[in-house]
Amino acid sequence: MDAAAAERLGAKLLPLDELLACADAVTLHTPFSEDTKNLLSRERLFAMKKGAILVNCARGGLVDETALLEALESGHLGGAGLDVFEHEPPQDYALIRHPKVVATPHIGAQTREAQERISAETAEMLLLALAGAMPSAAVNLPFRSIGTRGEPFLRLGERLGGLAVRLLGSAPQRLDVELANYEESLRQPIAIAVLRGVLARFLGGSVNYVNALGLAVERGIEVVPSLASASASDLFGFTVRLASAERTIELGGALDAAGQPRVVRFGGYHLEFRPEGRLLVLENRDVPGVVGKLGTRIGAAGVNIADIHLARRASGEALAVLRLDQTPPPALLEELAALPEVLTVHYVELGLES
Repeated sequence: MDAAAAERLGAKLLPLDELLACADAVTLHTPFSEDTKNLLSRERLFAMKKGAILVNCARGGLVDETALLEALESGHLGGAGLDVFEHEPPQDYALIRHPKVVATPHIGAQTREAQERISAETAEMLLLALAGAMPSAAVNLPFRSIGTRGEPFLRLGERLGGLAVRLLGSAPQRLDVELANYEESLRQPIAIAVLRGVLARFLGGSVNYVNALGLAVERGIEVVPSLASASASDLFGFTVRLASAERTIELGGALDAAGQPRVVRFGGYHLEFRPEGRLLVLENRDVPGVVGKLGTRIGAAGVNIADIHLARRASGEALAVLRLDQTPPPALLEELAALPEVLTVHYVELGLES
């Protein structure tokens, strides 16, 4: 376990010998190898806290069984729980029959009740996965599973990441996810959701919540989740900043009353739109007639405008985000970019890839 994971779980990392000396109960969760053979040697067993309890449900061979029996007989250890042994089936029953030992078969999931429960949980998780939801009992996530309650925030994060990387137009180098007023259990999942949305642009369905951080390292992307104070209007929102060597895209997102993702800030502009579909994003000089010129040229190209969202700032620039029913031809985008009032033109498709 790394330090960050331990901190999230509220655990304190200690060297093995220091842990053995202070723990009242020690449980082993280690694979067996040449390096871990007799991990708890006679020396380490007798270095454990007097009266401590040892539980080994991992692999046989991790504990020096002769020394363990001696530690129990002498009263140095208070007891042991074992379901794995160096030799299986055991050749000597002295340890198994010791009054301070609870020994059971290594079949925790093989009882009738456990099999029924596993079958039901497997079916439930399969249905969740087929519905596109996150399984509630995934064991290899880099964060505690948050179940279905956090999924609207994860959808928002993925959409913001996907939109930001398409607008960026070049290889991302740094991702900042600024969170406010979110409980600790949601912060890491949201940051990874944004990262997944970014990486899916290049890697498609091969990127998931388990491998996203590792893939980001491979691609040289620095991921920085951070906290910041928020205004009342940003109570359930967060900010994504995706940077390349040339530019930075900043998006603010939030959930609406129905729990659906919304973009609520775009750089220095305040506006609201759904991060999905065919989006035409234009920045222009804030002068009369721009919207009319855009509508005329888009209509002449046979493209229908589904909705339009406008914003402006005091510096004299304005932003228009148009959702289109059809994909605009390249010639139209070139024509719009050539208008003297238009500063930048970006066309992105989000959520249409499947």
